[in-house]
Amino acid sequence: MKGDKIAIHEKILPDELLTSWLLRFSQKMRVKYHTLCDALFNKADLDLRDADLTIKKELIEKLADITFHSKENLNQTTLRSYEPNLALGNNLNYWILSRGNYHRIPKNNYLVYCPSCLDKDSIPYYRRGWRLITTLICVKCQTELLDCCPSCYQPISFLRLDFNNKEKIVDGPISTCSCCDFDLRKAHKEKAAKNSLEYQKKVDKYLLSGCTETLNYSHQYFIVLRLILGLINSKRKRYVEFNRFLSRTTEIPQQEYQTGTLLLKNSNIVYRKNAILKAHWLISRSREELVDIFKRHGLWSCFIKNDLDSDDIPYWFYKILSNELSIKYSEWKKFYPDSSSLSSYICLGAKLKNRFTN
Repeated sequence: MKGDKIAIHEKILPDELLTSWLLRFSQKMRVKYHTLCDALFNKADLDLRDADLTIKKELIEKLADITFHSKENLNQTTLRSYEPNLALGNNLNYWILSRGNYHRIPKNNYLVYCPSCLDKDSIPYYRRGWRLITTLICVKCQTELLDCCPSCYQPISFLRLDFNNKEKIVDGPISTCSCCDFDLRKAHKEKAAKNSLEYQKKVDKYLLSGCTETLNYSHQYFIVLRLILGLINSKRKRYVEFNRFLSRTTEIPQQEYQTGTLLLKNSNIVYRKNAILKAHWLISRSREELVDIFKRHGLWSCFIKNDLDSDDIPYWFYKILSNELSIKYSEWKKFYPDSSSLSSYICLGAKLKNRFTN
């Protein structure tokens, strides 16, 4: 394993996740996953990090040197391959489901799966897209995705199959639950709803082509989607009412806010699906309808921008914020006659204005 090609070859399956391939590779070599990674990467402790997202370029290059796969093929197994179609730089982390490790054990439902795909696979494996918060439906099977074992309701963690059996080489399918040994291929397969399927087809197309129907870059769509999700996922009264309006209009039942869930990447697929479908519906409205909805709920530009820089916001949406959803300070009294409804930073602005005027 030092300097020469490894004699054993394991094919990378379509859209396969890096850790899924590494585990299957170790099984074929009849060694433990840890043993393989220690030999390949000089004890890099890949299980302590999210290897699919954070693996370094030099480790990919080393894999390419000793296997029969090119760097391009190996890079396609990592989540970084979604740049720039999904997001740029550190913004990509927002869209990746978080493992929430505690003593090396994932506590979040960080991996979704399609039981139909696993059942049809001659060799079960996990897809790269199953780590994205935007993945809700399997378009190929038209099946609802699951994010936990239907038997014990624990997160899916296929690497634990190897970690839990320290003295044994696990050679069974990696579609087995690491907690209760339930075969995930036997999970109930529920047909996807029409609106969910239409959403997923669009998103998958954006990720593949890198552009939308209006020829905007695809990552710009995801920036606007993130802004809207920030409103829907907020507990503030203004946004809760806005969320209820979307539920009534789209006929998507509202899910209760998950305690402690500040980001969708830490939430379960039911809550995530509820928020994303409503946000996608809103973005799909015409410009006039979108502006009207925001105005009726008092969502001006200062409430929508959140923590993103203006440079990150797509030009078409920035024009809506600056031209149609931006109001002068002198007009705030018209919209908010009760000073108690003003946010703290507006009150501070008023004090500073009086100070410099006097």
